[in-house]
Amino acid sequence: MTTDRSNGLPSVTQCQCGCGEPLAPALSTRRARGRSNPVRFLKGHRPRLLNPGHDVDPTTGCWLWRGYVNPRTGYAGMMQHEGQPTVAHRAYYLRRHGEIPSGFQLDHLCRTRRCVNPDHLEPVLPKVNVRRSRATRLTEEQIDYVRRSIIAGRGCVEVAREIGVSHSMVSMIVARKRWR
Repeated sequence: MTTDRSNGLPSVTQCQCGCGEPLAPALSTRRARGRSNPVRFLKGHRPRLLNPGHDVDPTTGCWLWRGYVNPRTGYAGMMQHEGQPTVAHRAYYLRRHGEIPSGFQLDHLCRTRRCVNPDHLEPVLPKVNVRRSRATRLTEEQIDYVRRSIIAGRGCVEVAREIGVSHSMVSMIVARKRWR
């Protein structure tokens, strides 16, 4: 994108839907209400933003979302499903498998949040989804080890440093507030 010298507004040279097709010079600006506005899309291309599609990763089989990815969560952006904005992986699952049971969430079995492959998604209860998440760094064996170590008289800080978690997490594990 460059700046148009005649009006100081950005001059768009390619369609902004992601197709990369060039805009005709006559389309680079349009007159509207007495001022120039940049044209960002070829006719009919704006809806592509709502359903940009996916690319297939040949090694994992993941369908990697081509559109917006939330930088905070890493999940694929929104798309239209039956006229409603829906998170992309959920829309792909609904198209292939139908409704998600009430109270269930979709878990990415491949652990790739950008993946929209419905075969890589499984409806699970929220507590199962949390337990399987990347944030969960401990195995069942490590949880047993933490509890045995504390019972044996070792300190929370010492055990926490050994397994790489906070001492408050060790305290919650022992108190069964986490990993019941």
